[in-house]
Amino acid sequence: SPLAAAVNRAETSALQKEIARMLDEIACRIDMLEQRLRGVDPLWPDVDTDEIRALADEFTFLKKWRQLLLAAQTLLLGG
Repeated sequence: SPLAAAVNRAETSALQKEIARMLDEIACRIDMLEQRLRGVDPLWPDVDTDEIRALADEFTFLKKWRQLLLAAQTLLLGG
């Protein structure tokens, strides 16, 4: 029905905006991690291994979320 189609378009549009907002947030957090990594790099090899492990874990987490959000974005766009 036309009403159902209109509601679906509105919901899809809202989801696309939310996914775009989350992707922007993830990009900002990845930038911050890269800055932290650049700050740690000159200290090598006298770097706390826990700090390196935490950075690696957060990079992995954020990149996985980015991958999932990009896949959801593709599906919403009909791909």
